[in-house]
Amino acid sequence: MLLLLACVKTTTPDLSMSQPTDPVPDSDAVAGIVDPELRRLLADHWEATMRRSPTWATRLGDHRFDDRIGDNSAQAHAASLAESEAFLARAIALETQGEDALSRELFISTLTRSITEEKVCASWTWTVSAGRNPVAAFNELGDLHDLDTAKGKADYRARLGHIPGWIDHEIANLRTGLAAGWVGNAESIRRVLAMLDTELASPPTDRALIAASPEVADLVLETIDPALGRYRNLLTDELLPVALPDGLTHLPGGAACYEARILQHTSLPLDPAVIHQTGLDELQRIHAEMAVLGERLFGITDVADLGAHLRGSPELHFSTREEVEDKARESVDRAAKAVPSVLANPPEEPCDVKSVPDFRAPYTYIAYYEPVSEIGGGTYWVNSWEPTSRPRWDAEVLAFHEAIPGHHTQFATALGLPAVPAFRRHAYETAYAEGWALYSERLADELGLYSSDLDRLGMLSFDSWRASRLVVDTGIHHQGWTRDQAIAFMAANTLLAENNIDNEVDRYIGWPGQALAYKLGQLEVLALRAQAEDELGEVFTLQGFHTAVLEEGPLPLDVLRRRVEAWIERVR
Repeated sequence: MLLLLACVKTTTPDLSMSQPTDPVPDSDAVAGIVDPELRRLLADHWEATMRRSPTWATRLGDHRFDDRIGDNSAQAHAASLAESEAFLARAIALETQGEDALSRELFISTLTRSITEEKVCASWTWTVSAGRNPVAAFNELGDLHDLDTAKGKADYRARLGHIPGWIDHEIANLRTGLAAGWVGNAESIRRVLAMLDTELASPPTDRALIAASPEVADLVLETIDPALGRYRNLLTDELLPVALPDGLTHLPGGAACYEARILQHTSLPLDPAVIHQTGLDELQRIHAEMAVLGERLFGITDVADLGAHLRGSPELHFSTREEVEDKARESVDRAAKAVPSVLANPPEEPCDVKSVPDFRAPYTYIAYYEPVSEIGGGTYWVNSWEPTSRPRWDAEVLAFHEAIPGHHTQFATALGLPAVPAFRRHAYETAYAEGWALYSERLADELGLYSSDLDRLGMLSFDSWRASRLVVDTGIHHQGWTRDQAIAFMAANTLLAENNIDNEVDRYIGWPGQALAYKLGQLEVLALRAQAEDELGEVFTLQGFHTAVLEEGPLPLDVLRRRVEAWIERVR
């Protein structure tokens, strides 16, 4: 999956902006935009976004706010929502033409969905998960600073100085949710407690915040640790005793929240029951393919038996952390050499490979991709924790999804578009991004990148994993499944390792709707490709199709269909 670090909000800036008729200087925020009013709107919005999200601004190379982490208070959330609604009203009032019309349409779509989700779900008042907590939010702050300079050290120390206040606001926010009957699930809270206990018990020199710059040890130990203790007490004493069963079905207004989450992550207003059945249908199809390879490799055709055999075979797992990372790097290097045959302009920016940090690794996913937006490169983070639990059979497909031709290819392409405004280049349209990455797993097979039938079985395992997500996510948040039901279903229908299944189910519980995007996005890309191949016949090329999919940057699925169909008409 693609890791998007939480953008914590800062106090709403003074919006005494220039008049819309004032010329807006050229910048990334307005690249390719002609209409002067739209230029002013996008410039104002991007400026507000950078101020609200100072750590993201740093990642993007905007260093004006390097001494801030952002304001996550209830007042800041309310001000941010009001500001977003004002930007949306300005966009709706505009009339634009040509490519400006597409940018306006995407701006309205993005804001409308995020505003709806914010109003209906108020996730900031109840979400506690391995990805949303103070340890996950801040332990990698040191990576954003040049700590060899006096300014870098000063900015880092200033940022750390804001963390206790941020934690206290988070405590207040979670109490607000608790008073309204919104509270996280028990397993997610227990996992965060384990992260906190590990963090607080670690020797100072092993702590990520201190290791980055030993000069801040006093600040961490004297101010941040007591704040973490207060947060821990909230989880232990107030939230865990009343934690609700798994899923949105148990929360007030949970059905409306799930509807908003489906729209947010898939970009389409889909029926959970239809999504659930789509997952079951896809599993039936994929299981038939798995049976063929299972018979050929091990004489096993039943998926549950095949999964048990793989999980119980130590020789099919890695032995060392170095092996995990080396395999990931080798797979990425091979893919980079192969993709020019199916991509007209493959990105030149490198994709680095690193192991997930130890503070995060036991509680998080098997891998994730993080774009380095300032330079257009990126990092494929592979989880090498407890390497003997990491399967060899899915190492290649994992690299192809997260790096090349998957996330790295798509994000680097978007970041390199010369005439697209910043909000589009840096957008994360979940179904588009994850749909492309899942499509890329099968594309890698077309490129001959899988080393053996065992590795191809890994490809099918990952496809069944994403199909099972449709069943499990809707099961948990629409049908009232328990965590144990979800784990049992994935164990019977995928070839995933047990630790991965546990982490994944907890992810779906804490991040409703996000897991739906992968398979639904992949199915749309595959449907568009089939349509193009059918209608274009001999003039169809993979390079042309992939350019049509990638050339506008991230798009909602309905807009993607419209753009690809327009390309088909041009080529016909």
